[in-house]
Amino acid sequence: MADILAPVTDEKARSFSIAEQDDRKLVRRLTFSYVAALTLIAVLSALVHLLLDNIITQQSSSGSVIKVAQRQITQTQRVTKAALDWTMGGRPAARQELADAVKLMAASNEVLTGRSASYGFQVELSSAMHGIFFESPVALDNEVKRFVYHAEALLDTGNDALNRAIHLQVMREAASGDLLHGLDRAVSQFELEASERVESLRDAQKVVLVILLLTLAAEAFFIFRPLVNSVQLYAQRLLELATRDALTGLHNRRHFFELGQREFDRSRRASKPCALLLFDIDHFKAVNDTYGHATGDDVIRGIAEIACDMTRRTDIAARVGGEEFVILLPDTGLEAAALVGEKLRRAIEAAPYGTRSLHATVSIGIAEAEAADVNLSDTLARADIALYQAKREGRNRLVQAADSPAV
Repeated sequence: MADILAPVTDEKARSFSIAEQDDRKLVRRLTFSYVAALTLIAVLSALVHLLLDNIITQQSSSGSVIKVAQRQITQTQRVTKAALDWTMGGRPAARQELADAVKLMAASNEVLTGRSASYGFQVELSSAMHGIFFESPVALDNEVKRFVYHAEALLDTGNDALNRAIHLQVMREAASGDLLHGLDRAVSQFELEASERVESLRDAQKVVLVILLLTLAAEAFFIFRPLVNSVQLYAQRLLELATRDALTGLHNRRHFFELGQREFDRSRRASKPCALLLFDIDHFKAVNDTYGHATGDDVIRGIAEIACDMTRRTDIAARVGGEEFVILLPDTGLEAAALVGEKLRRAIEAAPYGTRSLHATVSIGIAEAEAADVNLSDTLARADIALYQAKREGRNRLVQAADSPAV
């Protein structure tokens, strides 16, 4: 069978109509899915941005908290040193240094315990941190307050050497004992929790990124792939509309000349023969006038089917007029083309057409491309002359261009 579409029947036309309706539904569904996917991608992208921003914020906030907690250790040593300098040397500057350091240490403790946000951030204590600050055995909040109390009391002792000694001793023991260990533990816990919070946010960011990538993959598989397939189907249908005869499915006149001229040129380059069969239905107007155009269409479709069945894959069959057909036979000389034409004529004559089982005949003109032919139209013109010679001789016959009289 020739490499062309099967003739288009009414049933196929209805199938095309149903397919078009299904396509419209598919397009609407794909459009909705595409918009939904884009919305989801936008939401996920925003979520990734928010998570990243939150990670940066958490790291900054945690860094500030850890910095204050670490500074408490330094402040403990600073308060102790200032206290020693003041009690031993009585320097006025040492007393002011002690007062400033104690004030800063007390304020930092209020921030670290979540009772104050004076440093621009609010600490929310976890259960572990709450235990370190307010529960035994550490009770760091009490230890800091006790240390601050003795430092402030030291400032108020005046010249009482005994009280100074007592307060200073308590401060020195705390700075090298429970207070220092408690502050170290608080710093370690703050660092641990900060790391866990950031890691948790990073895990969430990874999950969102995976969902985003899966969404993109699903969009490509379930939306873009069907969309591309639909575009390809539409392109194929447009190509069929542009190149095929709607009634028979054969090549139309314009496409026949495109393909035929290409084959004509190839035959010339390869020095191969190339022949044409040009035929039309005898008394076709009478069929339409007597039985109606629907029956006439049945006859045209039936003849097109026979032409398809009797041609090779390399042959080019087309409907070039209302009841006129042409078949280009590459690598075929005039005698071989005459055999094909006669076989075709007999098959068309013998076949019944339509529900009325009508019979029809065709007249055929045959021409082989000659050296004098400039293009395919020249060969077709000689086949047309032969066709009309066949009609003048009584129809239902085949005439070769070489046998037709010169015009």
